[in-house]
Amino acid sequence: MATYLEMAFRNQASYLVIISVLDPRPDITGGEVEAVMDTIIAQNILTSPGGVDYEDARRLIEGGEH
Repeated sequence: MATYLEMAFRNQASYLVIISVLDPRPDITGGEVEAVMDTIIAQNILTSPGGVDYEDARRLIEGGEH
């Protein structure tokens, strides 16, 4: 069974933009995920109409299908 890390962002139009990572490191911390999300926003890594404004949520999904 796979584990996914989902990082969700909102753009200026309030649309949800999600990045899913398959099998993240088992000991990853919330602080590490937050730092990655901050970097994604600061470096404009995601392209989305209206840009990406802020972090919305993050979660681990275990044993599910994506």
